[in-house]
Amino acid sequence: MHYNKHSADHYGVSDDKLVNFASSIEIPACPRVIIEMTRAQNQSSPDMRAIGNLAEKDPAMTAALLKTVNSPFFGLRAKMLSVQQAVMFLGIRNVINIVTAIALKNAGVDVQGDGVRCFWERTSVTAAFAAELANRIIGLARDEVYIHVLFRDAAIPLMIAHRVKSGQLSNSTLSDKKMYMAQVEVEQSSIDHAIISGHFTKKWLLPENTQQSVRLHLNVEMFLDGPQKKDVPKWVSLQIAMGYLAEHIMREYFGIPHPELWETTQIDAFLRYVDIDRAEFHKISMEMLDEKKGSTMANDLMSKS
Repeated sequence: MHYNKHSADHYGVSDDKLVNFASSIEIPACPRVIIEMTRAQNQSSPDMRAIGNLAEKDPAMTAALLKTVNSPFFGLRAKMLSVQQAVMFLGIRNVINIVTAIALKNAGVDVQGDGVRCFWERTSVTAAFAAELANRIIGLARDEVYIHVLFRDAAIPLMIAHRVKSGQLSNSTLSDKKMYMAQVEVEQSSIDHAIISGHFTKKWLLPENTQQSVRLHLNVEMFLDGPQKKDVPKWVSLQIAMGYLAEHIMREYFGIPHPELWETTQIDAFLRYVDIDRAEFHKISMEMLDEKKGSTMANDLMSKS
């Protein structure tokens, strides 16, 4: 990822070109199941069974949810056999976040191709690393960090699809992995995607902290310029920091080169912020990479058996 030099103060931009571009990107509507589950959660006495029933209305969602909660990411000792079990064991907010993550990946069903699949594979791996890293380093809620990473670049597939449709990019961009990921890096260098992704989180009823962390995730100056800015809550900046540190591990996993600025100054700024040194971070990273490779090999063997 390339890091933009805009500060949080610049995120209220009203530049005509940006406003026009943002208005041309159609953000998918928040799925009814998320609206209903969030409404049920916000009741004075949430009914966990009723919330489980909402997710079970869609057989495909039920199957995807159970596959997710039984994956190595959650590390459950006992296999969850129903959504009701998942709600009782993981809690309402966790299940809503899982449903949201599943729905997000399916939101752009008309935007397909090897490039898009590569984007979501890397994003999903980064999100899983971020959640585990947050849990190991600072005890931050795994689910919020996971959702932050999934949504911080969520607008990019929509933006690329728009550019293809309008003729700015060739149709082959969607199917060519190398071309697509090169364009992803172009979009990541602009605040456009942060602002549009921020609108995405609001439309999908995500928590206020996540809305803010997604909108401000390019504001790396809060880490580079010394003490955290007082107008950015600690919880928000921690989500952002975990996202960038997890991206470092994701790049190691896929063998993707790191930006020069990351290696020379930025990694140390993020590590200082979460109060660990390079040696400790390297140790944690290696442990997580070994675990990820081990679980991937196990899944491959199971799929072949």
